[in-house]
Amino acid sequence: NVDACAVSPASSEFAYTVAATALPSVGYLDARAEYSNFGECCNIFAPGSSILTAHVECDTCTATVFGTSMATPLVSGSVALML
Repeated sequence: NVDACAVSPASSEFAYTVAATALPSVGYLDARAEYSNFGECCNIFAPGSSILTAHVECDTCTATVFGTSMATPLVSGSVALML
C-alpha cells in the first residue's frame, strides 16, 4: 500500500504495473483495494479481491484469495486476447 513509483519493479519504465480493486462494503462500484499500491506508475486496475481460483489440495479444489497477484493474470489474459 505504497506509491508504486517508489518501489521496484513497479517503478521501472519497462514495467506494466497492475493495481488491484475490491468491492466496497457498501455500494456497487469497485475501488482500489486497501492492500494495493497506487500512483502514476500504476498502468491499470483489475479485480484482485474475492477471486475464486484453483487450489493445490486436490484436482478439483478451489480457494477464494486476494492480491495483486490475482489481478495480474486477469490483465495478462485480456491483453493476450487482444493480440
